[in-house]
Amino acid sequence: MEIFRSEAERVRVIAIDENAYGPLIGPLLVTAVKIEAEGDPFEELKLRDMKFSFRFSDSKKVFQRNRSGYSAGEIAVHAVLQAFGLRPATFTELLKAVSPEALDEYIREGLGEKLGDVKLPIWAKEIRDYYLQNQFDAMGIKPLFLRARVIFPPHFNRMIDDLDNKALLDLKLFISLLEELAESGDVALLGKIGGTARYGRFFEALGVRVKEIRGEGKGRSSYLVVLDGREITLHFLLNADEIFLPVALASLLGKYIREIYMFLLSRALGKDDLIPYASGYRHDSKTYDILELAEKRWGIEARNLLLRKR
Repeated sequence: MEIFRSEAERVRVIAIDENAYGPLIGPLLVTAVKIEAEGDPFEELKLRDMKFSFRFSDSKKVFQRNRSGYSAGEIAVHAVLQAFGLRPATFTELLKAVSPEALDEYIREGLGEKLGDVKLPIWAKEIRDYYLQNQFDAMGIKPLFLRARVIFPPHFNRMIDDLDNKALLDLKLFISLLEELAESGDVALLGKIGGTARYGRFFEALGVRVKEIRGEGKGRSSYLVVLDGREITLHFLLNADEIFLPVALASLLGKYIREIYMFLLSRALGKDDLIPYASGYRHDSKTYDILELAEKRWGIEARNLLLRKR
């Protein structure tokens, strides 16, 4: 466990979580939140000790498949976006703000032409000023950065062809965000990738130098790694989005982006309900309905555009 010299000492924390690891259709998302906070993040950033007027938790629990659940999730995400100085008015503006390379891909792959754009909010009646930053200020939290990797199926499939391992693909995205955002001395709180306890073989495959293994187990796996000369402490944590505020924020943003995508896909195929028609998961029969509708609308290329290999 990290030991901090003083409760008032400032520490930079990067929280990363993934969304949609398992679906057949739609993007995989890995989202990062960087903040500066006071004291030991394992104590000071626990959700159980915080009270918000927004629901910050595991994004799947927040975005329940009904209008009120999606509205609550959308409001929570926009409160967070405002705290980080972002006020996107459309889906493409949101992509441009947190993942400009994903917006380029959305257009380049033809998704933008087929799925289009949408004004925000979709599910909430309105987005107003939420002043979450004031609460963060009182808690000693300084928002720094929001970033995401939004990997649409064509890109996902190319990465799978190259890496031949979905867990390795996932970790590669985590590492790319750390390489972009991390400074020496940062602490990273990361959602566990599946049930992985030992990450050494993945680090080796990605060329990440592990300076020290600080513990490996079901609930937590910790490492001191070196990225481009910067020493960063990584903690992979089970159910991190239910326990730690910044991981919950990352999870919510990723979930929001994916649900907008699924809404746009449903709308483009004639399903006009506000809640996306299909989840995109294998166990959902409507996922296969969407694929069938897409093939009728766009031809065989629809599978290459929408369907993941794994």
